[in-house]
Amino acid sequence: MYSPDDHWGCKTEWEQPESIIPTLLAGDKIEFRRGAYKHVGIADGIGGIYHYSGEPGIGSKLSTSSWTWVGFRHDPKIEDVARGDQMRVNNRLDRKIKPFFGDEIIQRCKYELSLGKGVKGTGDKLIRLVVNNCEHSANRMRYNASWSQQVDNAVLRVIGGGIGTVAIGVLLAFLLQK
Repeated sequence: MYSPDDHWGCKTEWEQPESIIPTLLAGDKIEFRRGAYKHVGIADGIGGIYHYSGEPGIGSKLSTSSWTWVGFRHDPKIEDVARGDQMRVNNRLDRKIKPFFGDEIIQRCKYELSLGKGVKGTGDKLIRLVVNNCEHSANRMRYNASWSQQVDNAVLRVIGGGIGTVAIGVLLAFLLQK
């Protein structure tokens, strides 16, 4: 189980929110298991979360018709954002990129929030997923590095699939010539 004494560089197992929330420290990067993707945010240390969100409104887990806010936001109750999904702490990048201290991370989040970035409605959703999603935002707050492992993995799958398709096509063309 996760202990506040060893949160630097740790990546916990997936657990139910009620197991992890009481142990979170200000600035911990947290992930929620959403099936095909992970939602990522920053724990505020008092039960809330800062996150870039365009997910359906709180309480509408299966509904995509209630998109309310695309942008950086603070929700005072992590449980509402978790919506029953498993979550974990993932500060693993601490070993590669020096993180800010917890209070600095929270100040960075508050500053980002004060800028009022975000667009009401869904807007250019796809480009946001690729260049400014929740993981980019959380990494920017904790490490000052806007990066998403999920996007990198998706790109590699697409490229790998494309190369595989071309290879199969060349092989079939070669075999059909004989």
